[in-house]
Amino acid sequence: MSTPPLKRILVVIPWFGQWPDWMRFFLASCRANSTIDWALIGDCAPLADLPPNVRHIQTSFEAYRDHVSTPARVVPEGEYYVLGDHRSSSNDSRMWGTVPRHYIYGKAAFVYWPLDRMGLLR
Repeated sequence: MSTPPLKRILVVIPWFGQWPDWMRFFLASCRANSTIDWALIGDCAPLADLPPNVRHIQTSFEAYRDHVSTPARVVPEGEYYVLGDHRSSSNDSRMWGTVPRHYIYGKAAFVYWPLDRMGLLR
């Protein structure tokens, strides 16, 4: 079964503090690249004349940090903290805690991160 082609891309840009002077050029670039959707998340007031493919989400830095971060944890010896690849909807250790080693099985076959080490495992 093949994966369907990607129809759109969403780029999320957190920006806190005053909008930079070059933002109008960035928005012109966004307008010219209409197949890419942009989400600007930050504490600044919305910019005037946003292109249709740019959304502004106004929030405080603290609220953003609390949404995307997890508290520090100590992982006990012989257990693992496992993460899915979609922070807001992965069912992983952020939901149910650490995993004892004896529950982990299978064989790793491919490395995709870091990019300079991408490839098949031997």
